Amino acid sequence: DALPIWIVCAGIAIAVMFALLMTAGCAIQSDGAERAEMPDREQRQKLNLLDETAEEMYQLIRKGDVGEARSKLLALGSQVTHLRFEGLTTVEGLNAFTGLLSEAQKIYNAAQFSQEQGLVAAAKIRLAADALAHKDQPMWRQYGRVLLSDLNRLSESSGKGDANQAAGAFGALSQHYEMVRPSLVISRQPAEVEKADSLLTALKQETEIARMPSERMARLIDELHRT
Repeated sequence: DALPIWIVCAGIAIAVMFALLMTAGCAIQSDGAERAEMPDREQRQKLNLLDETAEEMYQLIRKGDVGEARSKLLALGSQVTHLRFEGLTTVEGLNAFTGLLSEAQKIYNAAQFSQEQGLVAAAKIRLAADALAHKDQPMWRQYGRVLLSDLNRLSESSGKGDANQAAGAFGALSQHYEMVRPSLVISRQPAEVEKADSLLTALKQETEIARMPSERMARLIDELHRT
């Protein structure tokens, strides 16, 4: 049977996102990031397997194969228990990854499964597993191009005094940020993520006030660009 059109559209949207991730240049750099110790051979094999399983889960749910995608999710849950996270990420990073798995299990075991939510959950897990397996060049870095585009739209619309367009631009920015946030927690120090979270919260408040143009919003956008 053919998949419903909204499922197809959701799959296309997520696929486009990953096409951007694979082709775009690195847009986010952090001179202050701490370099983790290199994992040993056994650890590297386990990380590669985790990464491959996450990719398989993502591809399966894109095709609408919920049963097999759920099996891959169970495999991820088993694999993560055999990983040593010391040197890979912080305690916050570990919690972020296991939290994604728990969230996905609720979605995939729901009485009424949501294909759209399943796609988003699989995409987040895919990025997070990649962040663990590829500390030097994680895919989420390349997503900075998308986030900066959202910020530019927000800056332009707020400068024109268009509250509706600004709200839409902020909505896109928030959605895209939430997609990569678990990967940021895995790869960066908590203070860096907390700063980005705080700036986004402040920007949300500004868009809700809808008093544009706003000097405070302009300052917040500039600071988030730098962050």
